[in-house]
Amino acid sequence: MFAKSMGSTRISLAKAVLCAVSSIAIASHAAPAMAQSASSQQIAIDAQPLDLALVEVGRRYGVSITAPGSLTRNKRAPRLDGNLTAEQAVRRLLIGSGLTYQRTADGSFIITPMAIVEQAGAKITVFGQKSIQDIQDVTASVSVTTGEEIEREPLADLYDIIERVPNVNRQTQNGIGFAIRGIQNIGPARAGTGPLLTVFVDDAPLNGDTSGLGPTGAWDLEQVEVYRGPQSTNFGRNTLAGAIYLRTRDPSYDWDLKARAEIGNFGQRWGAIAFGGGVVDDKIAFRIAADYRETEGLTFNPLLNSFNDNTEVWNTRLKLRFDPSDDLSIITTTTYAETLVGPGVVPLPAQGNGELQNANDAVREAPSNGGSFFESQNILQTVNLNWEVNDNLSLQSITTYQEADFASENDGDLSPEPDNFSDNFNENKTFTQEARLKYESENLNLSFGAFYSNIKSQGSTTLSVNLSEFLGLPFPIFTNQFGNSDADRDNYALFVDGEYDLSDTLSLIFGFRYDDESFTSTNIGSSTVTPSPLPPGLPPFVVGFLQTLERTGEPETVSGSYNAALPKAGIRWRPKDDFNIAFVAQRAYRAGGSQLNPDNPTLQIPFEPEYLWNYELSSRASFLDGRLTWNNNIFYSRWTDMQVRVFSEGALGAIGFGFTGNAGKAELYGAETELNFEVDSDFTAYL
Repeated sequence: MFAKSMGSTRISLAKAVLCAVSSIAIASHAAPAMAQSASSQQIAIDAQPLDLALVEVGRRYGVSITAPGSLTRNKRAPRLDGNLTAEQAVRRLLIGSGLTYQRTADGSFIITPMAIVEQAGAKITVFGQKSIQDIQDVTASVSVTTGEEIEREPLADLYDIIERVPNVNRQTQNGIGFAIRGIQNIGPARAGTGPLLTVFVDDAPLNGDTSGLGPTGAWDLEQVEVYRGPQSTNFGRNTLAGAIYLRTRDPSYDWDLKARAEIGNFGQRWGAIAFGGGVVDDKIAFRIAADYRETEGLTFNPLLNSFNDNTEVWNTRLKLRFDPSDDLSIITTTTYAETLVGPGVVPLPAQGNGELQNANDAVREAPSNGGSFFESQNILQTVNLNWEVNDNLSLQSITTYQEADFASENDGDLSPEPDNFSDNFNENKTFTQEARLKYESENLNLSFGAFYSNIKSQGSTTLSVNLSEFLGLPFPIFTNQFGNSDADRDNYALFVDGEYDLSDTLSLIFGFRYDDESFTSTNIGSSTVTPSPLPPGLPPFVVGFLQTLERTGEPETVSGSYNAALPKAGIRWRPKDDFNIAFVAQRAYRAGGSQLNPDNPTLQIPFEPEYLWNYELSSRASFLDGRLTWNNNIFYSRWTDMQVRVFSEGALGAIGFGFTGNAGKAELYGAETELNFEVDSDFTAYL
């Protein structure tokens, strides 16, 4: 795949501006010393204006750092501490500034905006880990798509982004959701009550019902990180298969405005805007982003005179940044999102549906008697506090709250006949609080802390199925199931994650998470048969069968609690700065729960947790001053007590109904390779 930038005119203008201001650029003019800048040294610099911090780094390492004053004005640098090379120090100073750097042949640095980098090879920083790391230092199999790439390609939403990520796919069931290493977020057998992978937006976990329909637009994103494989030690619950981390663009003290508009065939419309800047110099800044997208779709329903796969998406976001002191920073994010999509399912032509309207048209016809849709509304609030306690210690607090409503209607048979219909509604309220204490020294990088979450959910389900074909009857008879649920789930966790350098080339990777989860679930279910009373003349065995489907229940409450120890251990060998090999073993799990018995919806069926051990060998290599990177992962996983869908033994099991049980084992193994080559600032190839 290839991506070609369309901004050559803007780049040329930026070059001219850069030359024009070079006489007033902030620079430290020590004798260039590539060897000295490549060696590491202990350095500690307090948080301060970015221009002064760059001058100090240049003086300490004896390298030239050129930064136009127009770029560094009103920007602040974080506290810098650790055993770092000059390049690592500059990279850390520029985190969150919207700036990057170039290296010249003599080892000097030239600071430039991210959007107008003249030379390829800029480093990529990963934020989803417990501590900020260079992507080449992350042992987990992770792919990163930067904000610059999103704007350049262009990419509209998370589904577009994952199309370019190896071993990650759009979920095939209705096209909503994701699959990592072949494991769908709803599980390989649509079992369990929680997802197997979680989407995070600015550190807030999205509810499982809305992870594929939540605020996941690509507009004004800073970065998207896709983690393949179990992430329970790092991200916590519901990440047995992996995690997707979205980081939106933070407010800056520099004012800016950008907008976008697109129009296309099949009713495609897209409008977006983002702007913000400083309100109080070096103290308060804001950023507002909003976008709206809609499409008619490609599957027309002539019975309802509408499209089955239409899409309408609305996202708005307000971010506020407070910097009360040089050591303390607070960023709050308020997001509102609405998503409405059709299922996008086209029946096979053999069923008499799905035919093209004409040979020159991409639109197919799919007549069905019922409308189908998936709809979600999300309110998301996060507060992220960072406090630099001293040169080695920092504290981070992450508080999140989400209200998510999810509704769906589905014509299951997708035919003109009323044979199969269902509707669902779920309302979820999720609160999370995490505290991280991070310690960095010359040979130790350590994060430890605590996590708490509470999820309150209410839901209702209606399902109607025509049994006439199953029973061999010439007229329709329906079984109708109704269920209501009310659940409260608490999760507590303690965690530690770190890396310790045993020598200049060898380091120990370690981690541990203790996870405790408890739930209380109250459910009430009932089922009926229509028409009622039953038509006369039915065979006795048919009457008996249908009578087993008539049940009325009372509320039943079930409680449960589960805990798990989730260790992680590994080792890394780094013979040189641009190459390392690591091996990591870690344990992951998904908690248990309960579900209604499909044969008797007045009763609940509990199920136990499932566990997975993952063993992973990784290699990270970079060439040509970082312009060419080649990352590889080989993995083997053993899945036990697997939550699978078990067909019920009663009447409904014969027509495909089931529940979750622990009856499975599985092995997964495979390899991933990712090659990225930045030919120049305008041209990137990736595989």
